[in-house]
Amino acid sequence: MQSPAAEIGLARASRTALVVRWIVSAHIGVLLLQLVLAIAAVAGAAVFHAHAMNARLVAASGVLQAIGVLAVSSARAGWFIKTMAFAVAVGETTQLYLGLGGGMALHVTLAMTVWALSLAIFIRAWAPGWTRED
Repeated sequence: MQSPAAEIGLARASRTALVVRWIVSAHIGVLLLQLVLAIAAVAGAAVFHAHAMNARLVAASGVLQAIGVLAVSSARAGWFIKTMAFAVAVGETTQLYLGLGGGMALHVTLAMTVWALSLAIFIRAWAPGWTRED
């Protein structure tokens, strides 16, 4: 039998995991918008400014996602998922810093890497064990 304090701690951890799940979900949504804007810009639509502005939101939500994923227990997000979340934040920040200065090939390659890692984090955050109490 656990103490009431332990029960409160478990409930808090579950709520934290649930909040992080929604942060991860918001991040993937903003990232999906970024992908749509990028495709539209390449297709000739006048959305480059929106793509550039949304990039800041993508990077900010990526940093928030990394902080959240690092905060949840290792049972929910092991070292590999935590490393991916950190890599996403670094990749998105690098995207902001480089812009197209490093060339389109580097920009697109980094974007697809960020997308793949973010999608893996999203899938893990929605796995059945993510919010289960330890």
